[in-house]
Amino acid sequence: MADGSQQIDFRAIFEQATERQNAKRRLLEQDSLSIKSDQASRALKKQKKNSLKADTLTEGKGSIGKSSFKKNQPFNISNLKSDNDGHNHPRNGSYSGKHSETPSVNSHLKSSDDNKVFLADSKTELVGNGSKTNSDSAPKKKSRRWNFEVEYNDHFETSFDAIRDFSLVLEKLCKFLKKRPEKLIIYDPYFCMGNVKRHYTRLGFPKVINENRDFYADIAAGTIPAYDILITNPPYSEDHKTKILNFCIKSGKPWALLMPNYIANKKYYLDIVSNLPTSSSPVATKPFFLHPVEKYEYEHPEGTGHEQSPFDSLWFVHLGSLTDAVFSACKASMRLLRSTTPNSAPEPSTLPQSYGNVSMIRTIEELRESKHVPTDKRPNPKMRKKLKALRETEGEGMKRGGGQRKPEGERGKGNFSLMKRIRDDEDDEEQGTKEKGRRRTTAESLGFRRKEVGG
Repeated sequence: MADGSQQIDFRAIFEQATERQNAKRRLLEQDSLSIKSDQASRALKKQKKNSLKADTLTEGKGSIGKSSFKKNQPFNISNLKSDNDGHNHPRNGSYSGKHSETPSVNSHLKSSDDNKVFLADSKTELVGNGSKTNSDSAPKKKSRRWNFEVEYNDHFETSFDAIRDFSLVLEKLCKFLKKRPEKLIIYDPYFCMGNVKRHYTRLGFPKVINENRDFYADIAAGTIPAYDILITNPPYSEDHKTKILNFCIKSGKPWALLMPNYIANKKYYLDIVSNLPTSSSPVATKPFFLHPVEKYEYEHPEGTGHEQSPFDSLWFVHLGSLTDAVFSACKASMRLLRSTTPNSAPEPSTLPQSYGNVSMIRTIEELRESKHVPTDKRPNPKMRKKLKALRETEGEGMKRGGGQRKPEGERGKGNFSLMKRIRDDEDDEEQGTKEKGRRRTTAESLGFRRKEVGG
């Protein structure tokens, strides 16, 4: 009897579950029907609206009538903006004669010239803080999020690893300035997302000035804040690097710039650095360098960009009269650490003391000798395009082949081995073309001689 009642209970539970599923299915079907009905009604309204606009345009009484355009001005499709229905009409109701805004992948950036300022001493037009990009034609936009013009492909923020590697220099600088780390004022004039504040605070340096402001406008207005050291990762596009270098040298205060390693060989860098104040020791007035063991990665506000940085970065550091003293103190600390832990690198948990992750180099000559900067001439655009294509081909081959490593002789050579292979292929192709031409010339001459003999 108990077994029978238990069977009836299970059946009732099953029926209830089935009924609930059927009810859900009916609700979903009703929702689907209502959605289809709404879509059909919207499509019908859109069709009526389109036909009405087409009739208006035909009669010449619509928003693009003849009276809307100035006489003897050419019609430019770029001056038409598109509404939600796909129709084009002039901006602000009339033809302005100006080109439309350049489309950008960054939908929230808006073009503006309000942020342009001029520095009286240099007579140079400065276009906001800008951003890092290798293309001069990249659109510069003033964003609702940033108070200065930015370039999408150049807006990357300094990583925590880079700031952590530099923290040793800050510790030694605090000792010479007789300041506690929590009192040291750090100024980063190029704002991105504000994460650098959290990075410095995590390392024990909470006083960081990194605000959403136009650095160049502050220079023009004379509103640069007071600080102990300027540390930044400047935009790499246009002439932002020369501007920040000139500002740092004119300020007379300690500075550190995170820039691509090839900058150390650039003529404009060498010329600007030559303007540093002289002292009894010429070496003491020149910047020193921090070279990371691994490439630094950079974060874009929208999570885009390269998975790995396309270039090596260096810290360019100048601390005024304390440059040589701080460099020597840092080297001593690194030697002490490595002597106590000869067989292992520092653990990542010791955040401020990641001394094993960087090498400190005093002069440009030492930087070149240690192969931390490219010494060969940069390939021309055609060669760079071929290098990129070859790298992509090799990358696909690595994926298909299970990730085989390069031959021993080609490891660590970077572009040099690739360029050699490209040039060898070009030489072989050129040699083959010459050989074909020689054979054709020989055949033609032999044929000419046969004709002469036959004649």
